[in-house]
Amino acid sequence: MDTIKGLNKKLKMKMLKHIFLLGIVASVIYSEASPICSNYERLCIYSVIKNREHNKLFNNPSSLEAVVLQKKQFACITDGNKNMLDIAKGKQNTAVYNYCMELEAEKYKAVPDIVFYHDKSIKNAKGFSKYELEPVVYTSHFIFYRIKK
Repeated sequence: MDTIKGLNKKLKMKMLKHIFLLGIVASVIYSEASPICSNYERLCIYSVIKNREHNKLFNNPSSLEAVVLQKKQFACITDGNKNMLDIAKGKQNTAVYNYCMELEAEKYKAVPDIVFYHDKSIKNAKGFSKYELEPVVYTSHFIFYRIKK
């Protein structure tokens, strides 16, 4: 099964243990920007997370971890995402995951203002946010948005 609900209890517990021991933020970045994505795309996803931290529009989450754990924000935490499962099994791409860990450790400066994104397979982002969004960064796999001023 593709979903976390369909995983056996042992694998589910192993997955959650790895995610929290290795770094939930790095795991989300890795899962959202799979190993085929670029480091710039990973930096942009980190930037979305960082730009939501302490942001009143997102209920002032107090940490990067609090941002990714907000309800219905990052589906990869609960949907059985293949990349997240690879982390749980210890089969992640080490170089890519190490870069994600560096992002979680805030070793790089965030791209300013971007607070939403979706992959390019989504053709209509209407209803994506209660805010009026303006696309500002286009990559091979994603479109990143800021809130229109």
